[in-house]
Amino acid sequence: MNINKANSIITNWLLFEKYYLGTVIEFNIGICVADIIGIKKSLYVSEFELKVNRSDLLRELRIIESITKGIKRKVYSSSKSYKHRKYLNKFLGSELAFTPNEFSFIVTEGLEDILIDYIKDTVYGAYLIKKEGGNYSITEIKKPKKFHKKKMDGVNFQRLFRKVAIENNDLRKKLYFNS
Repeated sequence: MNINKANSIITNWLLFEKYYLGTVIEFNIGICVADIIGIKKSLYVSEFELKVNRSDLLRELRIIESITKGIKRKVYSSSKSYKHRKYLNKFLGSELAFTPNEFSFIVTEGLEDILIDYIKDTVYGAYLIKKEGGNYSITEIKKPKKFHKKKMDGVNFQRLFRKVAIENNDLRKKLYFNS
């Protein structure tokens, strides 16, 4: 499945089926980039990591495994390692850095068993995106647990809306000016 198509399907699901206030794709969280951030009506923030191929999924899952089980591995992404250490409560990180309330993977068909095997004992959630007939659906496989109960603050709300405004403006330029 194409990443852009999956992002569109996930965004529609969050907005129109789960009734999130808003979503942003590729949102900077400190030194990390979240694939998708969703803001709930409660002002709790969910981060979603989209994985559509096995090698990309396994690379990230092995980082999680090295953190949760203490297995020494070569780390290919220090920002992913930092993020998972912080989310899995193995490293506190800066209190100034934004941290979502929960984290979930969204995977395409065929990757769900691999995913569950690696995250079953973590606070992470899991969702499956699959095609049923001519439509796509997203199903919860494992419910995420909250890292903390802090709600989104004004500074991060401002960052979020600034990102949305910039993306909206860039899309309008492409649409109207072909630039």
